[in-house]
Amino acid sequence: YTVPKYVMTSKEATSLPSREVFSGEAVGCVCAEYIWAYPPGIPLIVPGEVMSEGVIDKINELSCAGADIKAGDRTLKMFKIVS
Repeated sequence: YTVPKYVMTSKEATSLPSREVFSGEAVGCVCAEYIWAYPPGIPLIVPGEVMSEGVIDKINELSCAGADIKAGDRTLKMFKIVS
């Protein structure tokens, strides 16, 4: 797992128009939502960071391992990105 690239502030990312896309289409896009695993409750990605394949893989890996992933779409099929 690598730390996502930060390209804008969370405030900027959440104030811009956004849309939901399928997880495979989110690679390379700027995230517009907070996604974290509980436990431990640390964000995996925050608004303003670029969604990479590694981040999406880690989200799915942790979900399969039983972590409670907090995201807008609880099924993890869709992610909110900056339009």
